[in-house]
Parts: sequence; structure tokens; C-alpha cells
Amino acid sequence: MMSKLPIFSMIFGAYGAVFRNAGTLMRAFMLPILALLVLSAVRDAMTASFLKTALLWFIALPFATLIAMACHRVVQVGPDALNNPWSVYWTKRETAYFINLIILSVVMLLGSFIFGVIFLMSPETPFGISTPWLGLVLTYVAVAYIQGRFSMVLPVSAVGKNMFLSGSWYLTAGNGPRMTIILLVPIAVMFAITSMLQPALLQFPDIANLLINLLIYVLSFAVEIAALSLSYQFLRDSAKSSN
Repeated sequence: MMSKLPIFSMIFGAYGAVFRNAGTLMRAFMLPILALLVLSAVRDAMTASFLKTALLWFIALPFATLIAMACHRVVQVGPDALNNPWSVYWTKRETAYFINLIILSVVMLLGSFIFGVIFLMSPETPFGISTPWLGLVLTYVAVAYIQGRFSMVLPVSAVGKNMFLSGSWYLTAGNGPRMTIILLVPIAVMFAITSMLQPALLQFPDIANLLINLLIYVLSFAVEIAALSLSYQFLRDSAKSSN
């Protein structure tokens, strides 16, 4: 039987891993963050459309891959694991991670559509409760559950190994709700921080405002990635000990 993930240990461990390795990670994140900042400025300057948004998302994904790979490898292997401290390289590992990230994103997009129809577009409000935001919250939770069950393919590919989505589903069996909480907490913290800072950020120039929001987002993204690595290590070791 698979051991239960210790939720608080995974969350606090993820924040601890990111802050302990802040210098190494910031060097690795710097160039991808600059690229994402340019893409964010382009997005804000363009007329919004689904096609343009999807195109910019796809262009941004390789830079998100570099950020995620750096974080995974620092957490799982150590701060000396990066081939280049500035994340200006691309190997087979990054390609495999990029492909898995696209597959996982497509699965989550389909999940968002399905659960959005169920919780947001159905004639009846969820559980008969007329609360406008409830459907959105339930959709987020359902998609986070799917993400948590399938996301073990990411830390596996970050260290040069292979895992199918079915393998991730099997490895996280019995821990779906725990993975959901582990993934949602950094997002909740990010929304809380940005909400508190928003009145002050309005006093800054637009580009500074954009940069600060991007840095907060990257921090929460790094914590999620670290949490995935720690969760994978825990579940992997648990599976080995139970065999």
C-alpha cells in the first residue's frame, strides 16, 4: 500500500528548497524571466484573441521548461546539477520535459473544458447552491486533481528517465487529494500576495508592475516544481520500500 504524502512537509519543504537555493535558481531563472517579460509586454500590447494568446503561450513554454528543469534538478540532484548556471542550454532532457509539459497541458485544458461545462455552464448551479464563484473553484480543484495525478512524469523526465501518464496515475494512487492540496497552496499564496500588493503596484510604471507580478508568479511556479520533485521522491521511495 502506498504511503500517504505528508502535505505540510511537502509544502514547507518546497518553499525551503527554493529559498535555500535562491542564488543558484535566480541565476538559472534570469534569462528565461527576461524572455517571459518581453513576451508578457508583447501580450499586453496586442489586441487579445485566442489564437494570439495560444501562440504566445507556446512560445513561452520553452522558457518555462528551462525554469522548471533548473528547479527540478537542483531539488533532486543538488545545486551543482545544472549544466550551465544561466540555463542557456537545451539537451534531450529538456526536449522530453517540453513534450511532457505539452501533453500535460493538453490534458489539463481538456479537463478545464469538461469540468467548466459541468460546474460553470450547466443549467443548475453546483449542488443546487447559487454561488457565482463556486463553479470556478470546483473547476480549479478538479483540474488540479488531474494535474497532480499525472504530473509525476515531469520530475521523472527532469532526471533523464521516462514515465507514461499511466505510470504517474499509478504512483499517485491514494494521494490524489493530497497532491491537489500540495499544488493549490502555492497558487493560493501567490493570489494572496498579488492581491495585497496590487494597490501599491499601481503606483509603479507598467513595466515595473509587470516585472514584479512575473517574479511572484515564477516564485510560486518554482515552489510547485519543487513540491512535485519532493512528492515524486517520497512516492518513489515509498514504492520501493513496499516491494
